[in-house]
Amino acid sequence: MAGYEFYDAVLNNELTTLKRIVAQYKNDLNAKFVEVRKKNHADLCPIHLAAYRGYTYMLQYLIESKCDVNKTTSTLRRTALHFAVLRHKMACMLLLIAAGAKLDIKDTFGNSPCHYAADDGYCQFLDVLIRRGVNVDIQDITSKTPLMKAVRNNKTDAVLRLLRGNCNINITDRNSDMALHYAARNGCADIIDILIASHSQVDVQNYWGRTPLMEAVCYNHKEAVARLIRAKCDLNRREFKTGDTALHIAIKRNYTAVVELLLAAGTRHDIYNHQGETAAYEAVISNKLDVIKLMSQSNFPYKWSRFLPIWEEIL
Repeated sequence: MAGYEFYDAVLNNELTTLKRIVAQYKNDLNAKFVEVRKKNHADLCPIHLAAYRGYTYMLQYLIESKCDVNKTTSTLRRTALHFAVLRHKMACMLLLIAAGAKLDIKDTFGNSPCHYAADDGYCQFLDVLIRRGVNVDIQDITSKTPLMKAVRNNKTDAVLRLLRGNCNINITDRNSDMALHYAARNGCADIIDILIASHSQVDVQNYWGRTPLMEAVCYNHKEAVARLIRAKCDLNRREFKTGDTALHIAIKRNYTAVVELLLAAGTRHDIYNHQGETAAYEAVISNKLDVIKLMSQSNFPYKWSRFLPIWEEIL
């Protein structure tokens, strides 16, 4: 069997030695290594390790020896193509695709090679995969698409590549988040502009009832809030559980600059949440003097005198 010798030949890219061992011991090149020196290699076959290490000639030999290019590891269910993309091995990726590697095969987490390329912003890899007809809208076990992963990691160039590949911009994941929710959460104004220009919906509510605007407000991303307001998003949507609007959220978190933006855009401050409280009431009861001043200077008529008893109690 020559267990360690066989493994070492692949690990150290010793192709001549590998050929000799295979000829002598008739090793099954599609089987997992019998003996390994690294614990995380125990689940690998030669084709996985060659792709992972980027050994082009070794990989070519294995392909010519009729190794299964779509064979998966037992635990993470990854193929050689997954490893080539994860390790940025372009030549290996091209060899595998030419040999019939499945582009849309998923691992244990539901990630395809396209997910990993988008996640890390490997634009050259994305270009090749898209040209070869990869499914750009494939979803992982949490229903995230490659676009969502690129947006989540602020990979602007990868976002542009996927949009040019005609991905569906309005797909939602398991939490009903769209790509725009992730961009708003991250405060990435450039990506928000790109998504809106590509006709992303702006008022979709996720599992908790939050719109992209609410997500931007929650994380105090002033520029993101401004871009979404410019896109004419609905300022007065309410969260499902609390009934809070974006203005409620901004006041509760004392994000004065965001409150000012929302008020200037014409948001309503008289909407009741599920506790029967308006945004104005929240400002008063929490003694947010800067917010109260902003609201009193806005064009909203409001009888602030009704709160005098509350102020007297606070003071």
